[in-house]
Amino acid sequence: MTRAHWFWGIFGILISLFLNLSTIPLFDVDEGAFAEATREMLARGDFLTTYLDGALRFDKPILIYWLQALSVSVLGLTEGAVRLPSVLASLAWAGLTFFFGRRYFGTEAGFWAAFFLALALQVSLIAKAAIADALLNLWVATALFAIFRYHASGRRPYLLSAYAAMALGMLTKGPVAVLIPFATTFLYYLSLGRWRDWLRGVTDVPGLLLFLVIAGPWFALEYAAQGQAFIDGFFLKHNVDRFQGPMEGHTGSLLYYVPVVLLGVLPFTGLILRGLRPLRALWADSLSRFLLLWFTFVFVFFSISGTKLPHYVIYGYTPLFLLAGRAATRAWSPWMIGLWPLGFLGVLAALPLIAAHFADTVSAPLALAMIEGLQARLGWAWSSAMLLLGVALLVLLYWGSRRGILLGMGIGMAVVFHGALLPQAAAVKQGPIREAGELARRMDVPIHLEMRAPSFLFYARSTSVGRPMRPGDWVLIEAHQAHELPPHRVVRNRNGILLAEIREED
Repeated sequence: MTRAHWFWGIFGILISLFLNLSTIPLFDVDEGAFAEATREMLARGDFLTTYLDGALRFDKPILIYWLQALSVSVLGLTEGAVRLPSVLASLAWAGLTFFFGRRYFGTEAGFWAAFFLALALQVSLIAKAAIADALLNLWVATALFAIFRYHASGRRPYLLSAYAAMALGMLTKGPVAVLIPFATTFLYYLSLGRWRDWLRGVTDVPGLLLFLVIAGPWFALEYAAQGQAFIDGFFLKHNVDRFQGPMEGHTGSLLYYVPVVLLGVLPFTGLILRGLRPLRALWADSLSRFLLLWFTFVFVFFSISGTKLPHYVIYGYTPLFLLAGRAATRAWSPWMIGLWPLGFLGVLAALPLIAAHFADTVSAPLALAMIEGLQARLGWAWSSAMLLLGVALLVLLYWGSRRGILLGMGIGMAVVFHGALLPQAAAVKQGPIREAGELARRMDVPIHLEMRAPSFLFYARSTSVGRPMRPGDWVLIEAHQAHELPPHRVVRNRNGILLAEIREED
């Protein structure tokens, strides 16, 4: 590989992670909830327990909030500041993937694995989101890389590194950070007939002590502060109950993650599929078997889980990118690889037509208002631009070198997604909420939040007042529910989001 390939590869990763990092408003519900909980942490000066709109929040452990609070303390209370820990974690995640891939598959394979990881559609979205998942993926990958290195070399520092990574993952998102390495390695050692070696590893006393030293203090202090409410809220509700049944309507069939994966790894879906063939040869290779079991466990476990969210399967993407990175160094058909991003560009070109179709069929008032807002922003110019990009990709597939095709596809799709599609979606869905919150902050008025939009509180720099509405209070509510309010004046109404001021009754 030439210096130009390295330059464009690094450039693509930076574009994917930093483009519009600070300009796109926070997405609700998750980004808004994490960012607002961090703001309230700093406002309260309580760095042990998290709150959202003044109420206890047991959804996730503490580490991501600490990192976001540190970033905000240095950079200010902005979107970029609360997203920066995820970006840095993603850079570290990609870097570790490169070094692991380079050691076992060669430098070029490691390069492509890191490039695919950072620019894949779904990963690049969570990689710059103000949530815990990029950080969790870093710890899961670190733990499993270290365990395989321990398996290959027998050197104990790798085993201790795995325990430390799992402890940090436990502080990031809870038991899932232990479950994935635990189950993956069990299946791997069992397939080798070496389950006793696995048992010795998971009962390693120094490793267990290290885990407790890192993860134990916060959990102990939080239990001491909140008691059974912490056990019920975090361990039972947000872990056990999520597996046993759907939460907040997030459910799906056993095949839910099949389309999620095929779309989530765009524009590299073709190479991902190429990297999974032939399965018999992969199973015969020790590392490939390890990677296959890693992905398979994550895919199956979350497929049978009661609660399903698209980003859960990302915990199993790292091995796919490593296998695809190796496949990229071998023979492959540009046209088979290019069909996937071409299809995606076709869908983007058809968005105005798709929006028009849904505008005629959707009955939910808020969804309809947002579709109409999207229609107003997308027209013939958008469709023409996407079609021109499709033509450019066809030219690249016909005349480009294989490395040039991969670099061009990745960078081009990153610019389209983060520079065009995401800003449009954010402007429609979250723009009105950010504007309403900033206006409420400037007016310094008591506020009520009557819809699931915690980012409004972040932008308003305030929690809701937690009492019945009074004249002079401002309310954020879905526009179709305005009839439920007492007498009021409409302050702002856009894309189905209404900001109103409560007035005296006549």
